Parts: sequence; C-alpha cells; structure tokens
Amino acid sequence: MTLQKLMMCGMKSDTGTALALIWLIFVSSTALALDEKTDDTALPFEWYIPGIVEDEEGTRVAGAIVETLPAREHAQSAVTDSNGRFVFNFRSASQYGSPMVVRSSDGSRKSFVPQPDHWTRKLTRVVLKPVRRVSVVVVDDSGNVQPGATIGVVADMRLLDSATAGDDGRAGFDLPADAQIDWVFARLAGKGFDYYENYDAFPTQERLTPPEEITLTLNGSQSADVIVVDSKKQPVSGVRVTPWIIQKTGKLSYINLSGMPDVAISDDSGIAAVPWLPIDLARNVAFIIHHPKYHCPQPPYFESEASDLTAHVLRVATIRGMVTRTDGTPVAGVHLQGEGRGNTNRYFRGHTMTRKDGTYEIDVYPDQSTIIAVTDNAHAAESRMDILLKEGESLDDADFVVSEGTLIHGTITLGKDREPVVGDNATLLQSSGGTDLVRWSFTDEKGRYRFRVGPGNYTLRLPNSESRPEIAVRVTNEAEIVHDGHSDRKDRVTLTGAAVGEDGEPLAGCEVHGESIAALGHAGFRTKTGADGRFSTERWSDRMVVYALHSEKGLAGFVRITEDTADVTLTLVPAGSATGRIVDDQGKPVAAARVVLNVEVDLPEAGNGISLTTLSDENGNYSFDGIALGSSCSIYVYRNNEQTAGPSFNVKNAEAIVLDDVVANEAAKTHE
Repeated sequence: MTLQKLMMCGMKSDTGTALALIWLIFVSSTALALDEKTDDTALPFEWYIPGIVEDEEGTRVAGAIVETLPAREHAQSAVTDSNGRFVFNFRSASQYGSPMVVRSSDGSRKSFVPQPDHWTRKLTRVVLKPVRRVSVVVVDDSGNVQPGATIGVVADMRLLDSATAGDDGRAGFDLPADAQIDWVFARLAGKGFDYYENYDAFPTQERLTPPEEITLTLNGSQSADVIVVDSKKQPVSGVRVTPWIIQKTGKLSYINLSGMPDVAISDDSGIAAVPWLPIDLARNVAFIIHHPKYHCPQPPYFESEASDLTAHVLRVATIRGMVTRTDGTPVAGVHLQGEGRGNTNRYFRGHTMTRKDGTYEIDVYPDQSTIIAVTDNAHAAESRMDILLKEGESLDDADFVVSEGTLIHGTITLGKDREPVVGDNATLLQSSGGTDLVRWSFTDEKGRYRFRVGPGNYTLRLPNSESRPEIAVRVTNEAEIVHDGHSDRKDRVTLTGAAVGEDGEPLAGCEVHGESIAALGHAGFRTKTGADGRFSTERWSDRMVVYALHSEKGLAGFVRITEDTADVTLTLVPAGSATGRIVDDQGKPVAAARVVLNVEVDLPEAGNGISLTTLSDENGNYSFDGIALGSSCSIYVYRNNEQTAGPSFNVKNAEAIVLDDVVANEAAKTHE
C-alpha cells in the first residue's frame, strides 16, 4: 500500500493539515495505542507471511533477516532458511500490517517492503540490492557541528532508521536502495529542529534519490511543555505526546511526525517536554496525544512559548462482543473496524480481531456516534450502528453473526486501451448518525478492487473517475455486486514547465504554486524551479492557475491551464510588494506571528488564489515580494491559535505598498 497515494485523496485546506490527517488516521488505525512496555501478545493482528529472498542475480539468500519497523510495537523478525525461504509470523497493532526491512546477514544488501498485501498476505519475492550510503552532518547556524543530535530517516511516513550524531556531528546510514525516502530530520534540545525534503514538489508521490551527504542546520529552538490532565483536572502520566506536523519557513512543505515511535512522555506532573521546536515555524504545531486508555478531543496547538498547552483527556469507552457463525460456533481471527464522529475533528478509527473463543474488545472515543463493522476478507455481517458511550462506559453485547456476505468488486481501467489501474484506491463508505465508516481497497496488478460486506447501504467511490462520482450500493443477500470503472484521463497527472524573464532567459529558484479552478477540495501544489529554470510536479487533472514568483528579483507571473496541459511557460515581470507590522493591543510589536497573504489573480471563478506565508520579525515587521499585477490580496495573522483579519488591497503597479498595522486578534481595516 502506497501511503503517498492515499494522501493524494486529501482535501484542500488553508492550513494544509487535511493531507496530514489522512496519514494520522492511517497510522492510528487501531484502538490499541501501545507504549514501549506493551507485550507483543497484546497486539490484535497476527500475520503469517511466506516469501523468498534473492539477490539481483536470482540467487537465494540464506540467513537474511526480515524485520518490522518499530512503531508502537516492538520490532519483530524472522530469518530465511538455506533455500532463502521464510514464513514471517508477527503481530501488529494495525490490520494493514507493518512496513518491513529485509537485509542480508552482513547488512550490505537490503530491501524495503512498505506493506504486506492485505488480501493475500504474501511476499512472493524480495530482491536485495546493495545499500545506499547516506551521511548526515548536523550544524548550527554558525556552522558549528552539533554532537548528540538525534537524526532520523523517514520512508513511507515511518521511521526507517535513526542514530545519534557523533563528536563530529555526523551519522551514517546504510539505506535500502528501493526505499522511498520522505525526509531526513535532526533535533537537539535547546538547539532546534531541521529536515531535508526528498522531493522537489509537494504534494507528490515522487521521491528523489537522496544525496550522499545531507547537512541539517539547527538555528535555534523553542520549548513546549504539554500538560496532560484528565476530566477531573488531575495530571496523567505515561502519555505519549508527539508534534504532528512541523513546517519551517523556506521549506516546500511540512514534515509529518505522526508515525514516529520516539516521542515525549508525560511525567508524574503530567508534563511532556518538547525542548527542540524550531524558532522559524511557518505554521502552528498541533500535538497528537497517544495513550491506550485516554482520548484528547481538542489537542493543544503551539504558536509560541506563550501558548496554552494543556491537553484535556477523557477515558475511553469499551465495546465488547462475540462473533459466531449461524450455527453458534465462535469464529477466531475476524477483523473488525470501529469509526466514530463527535464534536471534534479528532475522530475515532480503530481495528481489532477476534480471539480464539470468538470474543473481541475495542476501545473507542467517548461522546462519538460509533459504527462497528466486520471488515474481513472471508466473513461479513450487518454493522452495529449509532453506538454512543460516555467516558469510561462499556457495551458488552455488540455481537455479530457472520456469513460469506456480499463481494463488491470490479476492475478499474484507464485510457483508450483500457489499461488496468494498479495500486490506486477504491473507497467504500457506510454512513449513519453523522458517522462515515471508511474502507479502502487498493487495486491489484489487474486493476481489481474488492470489498466483502454485510447487508446495508453503502457509497462507492472509484479512482480515476472524473469528479469521483458516488455510486449508491444497496446490499441485501447478493453473492456479488460488480461495479467497474473507466476514465479517459488520470485523476492526477504530471505537469512540467519553465519560468523565464521578459528577455526569455530561464529563472532559477522561483516558487511555483498551482491551484485548481472551481474544483473545491483538490489540494494545490508547490514547487521550485531548478538551475535550468524548469520544474516538474504532480497535479489534479483540473483547470488551474499556475503562479510563479521570484522574491529576490521582485518578479511574478501566472497563467491558466486546462485539464490537458502537460507543459507550461510562465513569463515573470516586475511585480508589487507589501510591508506591514503586527502589534498587540498596547501597540507593542509582536514577533514570530504567522502572516498569510492570500493572492487572488484576475479570474472570475472560485479557487483562483494562492497563499504565501512569512513570520513577523523582532520589530513586528513583515513583507511580501513578488505579488502579481492585477491581484486582489488579503492579510491574515495567526497568533496563539487565533486568526486576525488584516488589510485587503489591490496590486495595480510594480510598487511597494505600506499596509496599516494589524492588531493581533482584532479585526483590521481595508487598505484602498
């Protein structure tokens, strides 16, 4: 399963957190939030995965080690026999299994396996290749090396490897050559945080080959002390607190830390300390709260060290039951999924599996309307709907009687030759009481998807169908229901282009933004031009506005493209700029406030704007360069998780506009 593909389904958001939320609910797809002392036998999902390990010449590799990546469970491993065969028996907190690394006994050859196949649970062949050596050096903004820094490598949104920088500020990594590296990061208490982005556009599935040497710069830190308290306002210890997404100014996008196993833990006073947040945050930082018996409906956000970082947690509720056949015999190993919605955007999604006696147990979030469903490859039953439990309550008779149910399946094809669509996801929703229970099925090598379900009403969404139309599916007692899908074009395609000056010469280092026109919900893209002035990115197959700016040269330009545009040239001309100041209600300057400039270009349709972000300096000043002529602009200021509307203005000439002061957290005036 390719998690970057899953993220491509994300909705557009001015804060960008929607794409990250897709990943958060995926890595949190179990009711079991385990701490480091949890026994692996408590993990609900058991896997038996057979496979063969070979080298590039097809020679079987004996003694190769097959190992899961550590997350909220311990790493588990198996070893190939003399014929290079293995049967990997491991347990997982997720019904989707766990990413794995396979390595030769001497560690010189490796392979990265993102996820075992959910339906067949087979790894038919793993090919080991020579490792890719990457050296990482950590320095401060004066170039001094930073020994003791924690360095991590993230692949497929999970921590692939980590190390501590030595006395020379360095650590070396032998990485699987086939691993799609997302980020390399470094952090150090009192020094800060930095990350290397292994892509040249965002969002995108494409990952680059990481360089042999990466330098990360820790340019100062902020401290965040998250205080965890229960509903009686008593401190709660042992809670894992993770900064969710961190974005530094000047980066294409954010790093997502939700899949990291090493996090801050609340102490006896309920305090979890994070003393390494960077000083140059481009956005606020939400914290994820992990504990097997607590839920945090409104996690705290860090804007500055003055932020209120109290995490109010509630004890989870518990649902228990038994799964039997029609003759009353219990069924072991049946997968179940729960999903709940309430007055919070931290909704519940969890999975579990029946025990040998057919019983199951799943902890759910309180005060959320919850659906419990059998989501198994071989069994199905009618779902239990509209379960609503208070903090600490339990429901003990949520039983299911299973049968083979109905198989909803089909084949997805693309283009005039009707080629199968491989590795894309079909989505099936079951809704009740404001809750959507969501299932995904990723297409196989023949473009086939499948869901096994019980009686009920469902909504099916197929990939690469224009506008992803919803198909209503009513299931009674049919053996199968077939829905094929076809589209003439992909949902997402590659766009290449160039940025040039008025003289036609290529412009390196331009920011390039794209936003869909009249296609709400489709996230835009951001990339930069290379030394040759060109760029390449993924984008939705929509009509779009593509906007480019070169801040240092004060240039900007934009073009409109159609669904079929494959290459575009943007001519940048002298542009406008805007400066202003952020103050508090006493008129004193506010430093490190996040300032967002929304730029709407001259186009009479919705969805034609881009957003630029900066931080106010120690004097409260901010500036934006490269604002295209003819733009309508608005300023918004974010401080202590509060939004303040600032001035609105139009850019008619290539001149500097001085804006009125913005009083943080108060409405501001309109600039004529």
